[in-house]
Amino acid sequence: MRTVNLSILATTFSGFAKEESNYKRLQRFMREFEMPYAQLALFIVKLLGVAGPYTLGLDRTNWKVGAVDLNILMLSIVYRGVGIPVVWIVLSKSGASNASERTTVMEIFLDLFGAQNVACLLGDREFAGSEWFRFPKRHRIKFQMRLHLGICRRPLASECQRTETEETGERRVAPGCAWTYS
Repeated sequence: MRTVNLSILATTFSGFAKEESNYKRLQRFMREFEMPYAQLALFIVKLLGVAGPYTLGLDRTNWKVGAVDLNILMLSIVYRGVGIPVVWIVLSKSGASNASERTTVMEIFLDLFGAQNVACLLGDREFAGSEWFRFPKRHRIKFQMRLHLGICRRPLASECQRTETEETGERRVAPGCAWTYS
């Protein structure tokens, strides 16, 4: 992996301007450029060529870029078993996201594509919490979140049939229910 150095990039410009002028022009561009994230999300979905409703995956990842840690909350469209990121925010802290940050990512998606284009929202144990679960319920979005084994929700006991896999001992809730236990 290579990094882009603006002083090297400035040497590739054609014309009669000095390299220092090209370098300053690149600095100004980078300082003033704002990524059109909404248009990028629309472009990615159009490029996929898949009509909604979509299965969405919510995930958080931490990347180290040089000396900088990037903590990114990402919402992806799950397509053929792969998550294609369409909306993300960089968290200004380390560790897990909170309900407000998750809501922000979902609201961006809903503003662009609408709740009718969400078939299901998937997430890992990190995304549990009654405050957060109110958001998909309010928007009538089906969701499945993996939960720690000790967490149990009473309303689901009558609605869902729990199964236990012999190989792992992992308990799962039958398809169509809102929770997965593991």
